[in-house]
Amino acid sequence: MDEAMSPAESVDQAFLQLEFAIKLLVHIELGKINASDFDTDVLIKLKRVNLSFASGTFVSGDEIILAAQNNYMLTLGFTTIVLDRALEEAGFGRDDSSPAPHRDLRDLVYMIRCAFAHDMMRPRWEARGRFARKFRVCLPSGPLLVDTLALHGQRFDDSQVGGMEGYLQIKAEAKRLVLMRGDAAT
Repeated sequence: MDEAMSPAESVDQAFLQLEFAIKLLVHIELGKINASDFDTDVLIKLKRVNLSFASGTFVSGDEIILAAQNNYMLTLGFTTIVLDRALEEAGFGRDDSSPAPHRDLRDLVYMIRCAFAHDMMRPRWEARGRFARKFRVCLPSGPLLVDTLALHGQRFDDSQVGGMEGYLQIKAEAKRLVLMRGDAAT
């Protein structure tokens, strides 16, 4: 990413990747990407060496679907890391001094980030100390309640935060805070 990119721009760019991952997953699940068309030899000619990927890696539709599902989860983790950083750069630290609604949103983003930071392929909730509690986040679709103490040790699933819809609303609220703080600083 460009170092001159604002926190809100970073969020937008990260979520373009998530949109791509979701669209790719949907197209694959709907059978719009054929395994035999996708699983071909690929040769990339670089300046010094060639990079080659042989066919035979994704020989069935199920393998392509699994790869797309993994891509979605990895991208979800990536976006959460970017959201966490954007909130930090906008002055929403991990201290306990933010007003309650902002604190719960901030801390929930951090907890999702932590689930991915420890193991991107198998994200798990790690809720300890002041983060082992019930979070109440006000979203346009209604309040989102997440009890991280009850989720501690469980594998992260986006349904625990309202599914794709809930997660995208978390992003919108976090970006709103980033922009609000950015506007106040100028």
